[in-house]
Amino acid sequence: MDITLWFYFAATCFGLALTPGPNAMLVVTHSVKFGPSLTRFTIAGGVLAFAGVMVVSVLGISALLRVVPSLLYYIKLAGGAYLLVLGMKQWMQGTVKITGKTGHSGKLGLFFQGAASAVSNPKVFLFFGAFLSRFINPQQALAGQLAVMVLTFALAECITETVVSLTAGRYRDFLLTYGKQFSRFCGAVFMMIGGCFLLSAE
Repeated sequence: MDITLWFYFAATCFGLALTPGPNAMLVVTHSVKFGPSLTRFTIAGGVLAFAGVMVVSVLGISALLRVVPSLLYYIKLAGGAYLLVLGMKQWMQGTVKITGKTGHSGKLGLFFQGAASAVSNPKVFLFFGAFLSRFINPQQALAGQLAVMVLTFALAECITETVVSLTAGRYRDFLLTYGKQFSRFCGAVFMMIGGCFLLSAE
């Protein structure tokens, strides 16, 4: 990939990573509840899931969705339902409790929650399919270009979410003081996003 093109791609990736979404909200929630150290498993799950979505998008998921449009409908339903459930659990949780340990299975749980949140938005499949194609040079090998793009986006997402996690961790005591309100705010955001996904499913 040409260095100038890569620079524009990297700048775009950081811009996209800074856009608020379900993953950023989940990172904030986990950072307050478990601390930034354990939240790295949430971040890792989200980053790897996004990387997988990028690969699948380039390999033709957008074309598949155009051929089988009903597939997008079911993806939207699944993503919306997941975020609604996540939001209701967060809303009903009440006061946020600090949990310094999660155990091996708990760490895997954080990882999978991060991954599920990343792919819960069905629009990322179509978005990446349209977005990545603008930076692909058909005269060069696809594998090398895809590797560079995936690594660049993963790095941008990892850096951005780590900053979000550390920031939330720094103000952890303040957020815990208003634990119930914080839980309900996060829950409401998740349910609102999930509801939008369900309402947009056609």
